[in-house]
Amino acid sequence: MPTQALVCVVAGLAAGCSGAPRGASENPSPPPSTESESVTAEQGGPLLSLEECGPPPSATADSVEGLVAPPGTIVTEVMERGPTTEVRGYTPVTPIVIRRFYQDNDEIEILQIEDEIVESEGLVADRERGFRTLSKANVVCQTGSTVLFVVAEELSGGE
Repeated sequence: MPTQALVCVVAGLAAGCSGAPRGASENPSPPPSTESESVTAEQGGPLLSLEECGPPPSATADSVEGLVAPPGTIVTEVMERGPTTEVRGYTPVTPIVIRRFYQDNDEIEILQIEDEIVESEGLVADRERGFRTLSKANVVCQTGSTVLFVVAEELSGGE
Protein backbone atom coordinates (compact mmCIF):
# COMPACT_ATOMS: atom_id res chain seq x y z
CA MET A 1 0.00 0.00 0.00
CA PRO A 2 2.71 2.61 0.81
CA THR A 3 4.08 2.19 -2.72
CA GLN A 4 0.63 2.82 -4.21
CA ALA A 5 0.25 5.99 -2.12
CA LEU A 6 3.65 7.25 -3.28
CA VAL A 7 2.75 6.52 -6.89
CA CYS A 8 -0.49 8.51 -6.45
CA VAL A 9 1.36 11.50 -4.98
CA VAL A 10 4.04 11.45 -7.68
CA ALA A 11 1.42 11.03 -10.41
CA GLY A 12 -0.57 13.95 -9.02
CA LEU A 13 2.50 16.17 -8.96
CA ALA A 14 3.71 15.02 -12.34
CA ALA A 15 0.40 16.14 -13.74
CA GLY A 16 1.92 19.47 -13.36
CA CYS A 17 5.98 21.34 -12.33
CA SER A 18 10.40 23.40 -13.53
CA GLY A 19 13.77 26.54 -13.23
CA ALA A 20 14.24 29.78 -11.28
CA PRO A 21 11.79 30.37 -8.48
CA ARG A 22 8.76 32.08 -9.92
CA GLY A 23 7.91 35.05 -7.79
CA ALA A 24 11.25 35.14 -6.02
CA SER A 25 12.31 38.02 -8.23
CA GLU A 26 8.81 39.48 -8.44
CA ASN A 27 7.35 41.86 -5.90
CA PRO A 28 4.11 40.48 -4.44
CA SER A 29 2.40 42.54 -1.78
CA PRO A 30 4.85 42.83 1.08
CA PRO A 31 4.12 41.15 4.38
CA PRO A 32 2.56 43.44 6.94
CA SER A 33 5.02 45.53 8.88
CA THR A 34 6.11 43.61 11.93
CA GLU A 35 7.27 46.75 13.73
CA SER A 36 3.77 47.40 14.98
CA GLU A 37 2.55 45.26 17.84
CA SER A 38 -0.96 45.51 16.34
CA VAL A 39 -0.03 43.01 13.59
CA THR A 40 -1.02 39.61 14.94
CA ALA A 41 0.45 36.25 13.97
CA GLU A 42 -2.80 35.49 12.15
CA GLN A 43 -2.21 38.60 10.02
CA GLY A 44 1.35 37.56 9.13
CA GLY A 45 3.15 39.20 12.02
CA PRO A 46 5.90 37.56 14.07
CA LEU A 47 5.13 34.52 16.20
CA LEU A 48 6.24 36.10 19.47
CA SER A 49 6.06 32.87 21.47
CA LEU A 50 9.06 31.59 19.48
CA GLU A 51 12.73 32.58 19.58
CA GLU A 52 13.96 35.46 17.48
CA CYS A 53 15.52 34.31 14.24
CA GLY A 54 19.26 34.01 13.94
CA PRO A 55 21.17 34.48 10.71
CA PRO A 56 19.61 32.62 7.76
CA PRO A 57 21.43 29.62 6.29
CA SER A 58 23.66 30.07 3.28
CA ALA A 59 22.42 29.02 -0.12
CA THR A 60 24.10 25.74 -1.01
CA ALA A 61 22.24 24.95 -4.22
CA ASP A 62 20.97 26.73 -7.30
CA SER A 63 17.31 27.27 -7.89
CA VAL A 64 15.19 24.85 -9.89
CA GLU A 65 13.32 25.53 -13.11
CA GLY A 66 9.59 25.94 -12.43
CA LEU A 67 9.89 26.55 -8.68
CA VAL A 68 7.33 29.06 -7.41
CA ALA A 69 8.79 30.37 -4.13
CA PRO A 70 8.39 33.55 -2.06
CA PRO A 71 10.98 36.32 -2.43
CA GLY A 72 13.99 35.78 -0.19
CA THR A 73 13.78 31.98 -0.30
CA ILE A 74 17.20 30.41 0.19
CA VAL A 75 17.71 27.05 -1.54
CA THR A 76 19.84 24.72 0.57
CA GLU A 77 19.28 21.34 -1.09
CA VAL A 78 18.02 20.02 -4.44
CA MET A 79 17.34 16.33 -5.12
CA GLU A 80 16.14 14.88 -8.42
CA ARG A 81 13.52 12.21 -7.75
CA GLY A 82 12.45 10.74 -11.08
CA PRO A 83 9.87 13.07 -12.65
CA THR A 84 9.97 15.43 -9.65
CA THR A 85 12.58 17.62 -8.02
CA GLU A 86 12.65 18.10 -4.25
CA VAL A 87 13.89 21.48 -3.06
CA ARG A 88 14.61 22.32 0.59
CA GLY A 89 15.41 25.69 2.03
CA TYR A 90 14.57 28.60 4.29
CA THR A 91 12.43 31.68 3.81
CA PRO A 92 12.45 34.74 6.10
CA VAL A 93 8.67 34.86 6.57
CA THR A 94 6.00 32.92 8.44
CA PRO A 95 3.82 30.23 6.82
CA ILE A 96 0.90 32.69 6.73
CA VAL A 97 2.93 35.12 4.62
CA ILE A 98 3.89 32.22 2.33
CA ARG A 99 0.20 31.36 1.85
CA ARG A 100 -0.53 35.01 1.09
CA PHE A 101 2.32 35.11 -1.43
CA TYR A 102 0.61 32.35 -3.42
CA GLN A 103 -2.85 33.90 -3.06
CA ASP A 104 -1.59 37.31 -4.25
CA ASN A 105 0.31 35.90 -7.25
CA ASP A 106 -1.87 36.36 -10.36
CA GLU A 107 0.49 34.32 -12.53
CA ILE A 108 -0.31 31.00 -10.87
CA GLU A 109 -3.38 28.88 -10.26
CA ILE A 110 -3.97 27.69 -6.70
CA LEU A 111 -5.05 24.06 -6.69
CA GLN A 112 -5.02 23.73 -2.90
CA ILE A 113 -3.76 25.92 -0.08
CA GLU A 114 -4.06 26.10 3.70
CA ASP A 115 -2.23 27.20 6.81
CA GLU A 116 -2.40 26.51 10.53
CA ILE A 117 -0.34 29.57 11.54
CA VAL A 118 2.80 27.51 12.29
CA GLU A 119 2.72 25.56 9.01
CA SER A 120 1.28 25.87 5.54
CA GLU A 121 0.79 23.64 2.53
CA GLY A 122 0.02 24.58 -1.03
CA LEU A 123 -0.21 23.12 -4.51
CA VAL A 124 0.02 25.65 -7.32
CA ALA A 125 0.19 25.43 -11.11
CA ASP A 126 2.23 27.75 -13.29
CA ARG A 127 0.45 26.95 -16.55
CA GLU A 128 2.43 29.54 -18.53
CA ARG A 129 5.74 27.80 -17.81
CA GLY A 130 4.22 24.31 -17.52
CA PHE A 131 5.05 23.38 -13.93
CA ARG A 132 3.46 22.63 -10.57
CA THR A 133 4.91 23.33 -7.15
CA LEU A 134 3.87 21.61 -3.94
CA SER A 135 5.01 23.58 -0.90
CA LYS A 136 5.23 22.78 2.80
CA ALA A 137 6.46 25.38 5.30
CA ASN A 138 7.13 25.02 9.02
CA VAL A 139 7.89 28.00 11.23
CA VAL A 140 11.26 27.76 13.03
CA CYS A 141 11.50 31.19 14.66
CA GLN A 142 9.44 34.38 15.01
CA THR A 143 9.72 35.37 11.34
CA GLY A 144 11.32 32.44 9.51
CA SER A 145 10.32 29.06 8.10
CA THR A 146 11.93 25.96 6.69
CA VAL A 147 10.42 25.04 3.35
CA LEU A 148 10.08 21.92 1.24
CA PHE A 149 8.99 22.17 -2.38
CA VAL A 150 8.31 19.40 -4.87
CA VAL A 151 8.42 20.62 -8.45
CA ALA A 152 7.14 18.67 -11.46
CA GLU A 153 6.37 19.36 -15.08
CA GLU A 154 2.74 19.84 -15.98
CA LEU A 155 1.50 17.04 -18.21
CA SER A 156 -0.16 18.18 -21.41
CA GLY A 157 -3.91 17.77 -21.47
CA GLY A 158 -4.65 19.42 -18.09
CA GLU A 159 -4.89 17.89 -14.67
